[in-house]
Amino acid sequence: EEAVSDHMDFSKPPSMKAGCLFIEQEMSPRQMKTRALAMQGFDDSIIYWGIGDGVSIRDSKWREMVEDFVVINNIKLIILDPFTAISNMKDENSNAEANVVMNIIRKSFVDSFRECTVIFLHHPAKGDDSGHNLRGAGDILGKCDVHIALEKTNPKERIVEVRYEKNRDVDDAII
Repeated sequence: EEAVSDHMDFSKPPSMKAGCLFIEQEMSPRQMKTRALAMQGFDDSIIYWGIGDGVSIRDSKWREMVEDFVVINNIKLIILDPFTAISNMKDENSNAEANVVMNIIRKSFVDSFRECTVIFLHHPAKGDDSGHNLRGAGDILGKCDVHIALEKTNPKERIVEVRYEKNRDVDDAII
């Protein structure tokens, strides 16, 4: 039997650099500058920041502008923070609204020719500091491929526990 490594060279980094677009609606530009400076180890020539009010994934003009930017700048990772503000849902507990927003994200960025990975930051349900249950409609989590929970276990020492909650590909393969 041949090992997988006989067919793949794991020592070479990918030859194509892909960009990252971080769309932020909660922090101030000053806070984002601090965050950006903390990321100095990354190639900042391919990290783009979108900061400001009025961002809405449901606004077709705004979305088209972002879609064009994604293509022009070879963006393959989009981070939306926080999900509730960027999704602009009137009722975060409405599965109908969540379904619309999640389908827009999938159609515009994930399943399209753009093939982006979209990460959105979302708070846990009220009273659930563990991050096991997401806040709002079930379709938010239901339409996600992966759910990773982060929990501060020791805020003084800045220790965060990262926990796998769901991975559609892995979970479906196990069933």
